[in-house]
Amino acid sequence: MKNDIFNILNQWEFDPDNNIRFINGSNDRELLQIRLPLGIEQYELNGRPDGKKPYGKISVLDEYHTRLENAKFNNKKFILNKKELLELRDEALLYYYRYLILFQIGEYKRTIDDTEHNLKICELVDQYYPKKDKNQLLQYRPYIIRINSISLSMIAIQDKKVEEARKQLQNGIEVINKLTKVDNDIFVFEKDRSIKNLEEILSQLKSQYPDEKEILEEELNRAVEVENFKLAAEIRDKIRDLKKDHK
Repeated sequence: MKNDIFNILNQWEFDPDNNIRFINGSNDRELLQIRLPLGIEQYELNGRPDGKKPYGKISVLDEYHTRLENAKFNNKKFILNKKELLELRDEALLYYYRYLILFQIGEYKRTIDDTEHNLKICELVDQYYPKKDKNQLLQYRPYIIRINSISLSMIAIQDKKVEEARKQLQNGIEVINKLTKVDNDIFVFEKDRSIKNLEEILSQLKSQYPDEKEILEEELNRAVEVENFKLAAEIRDKIRDLKKDHK
């Protein structure tokens, strides 16, 4: 049968330890493929994961941002309807499927792009869709912020910018804490879990890469206790210089 894909699957046997690959498709498209026990999933790596161009745009989000800007330019009110909400929600789900895989394999820059896309969808829906069923999307906002913050911190660590990594994690915690409450159990669960997870990573980072300022402050306290005021003055100067470097 011409629709039988057995030969395609047979060329790439399922192996749970080797089930992800990057390939170049037609027109030199970058593709991500996942071998599952009963098939293969394929994701475009640029633009929408399904490769489609809704409304001739790179994404549904791009289309509705254009409509929003046109409404503002013409002094008209912009409101999303239920159909448009569902389009945005379905697109966010596609990006979620892709960034979940990218995050798991350490493709942090691509994960940042996809999570930022979904956070922009959440922001648009939150501001311009008036009904409470938008919470079906917004309830996952803490999770998206968590994955985004961890990815930003991982890139900072790879670049040996430990202080920047700490800032990204702390910023994620602060942003989640400031979110408008969504009145359902999933939001509460995701918020608590995400904050706890970010705090745990911060703690691990602190043990692996001790904060230089905190170490100097401990040394300063010990110097003062033994009345070694010359050493204390030198340490104070180091702390002052360190604060200047971080401004």
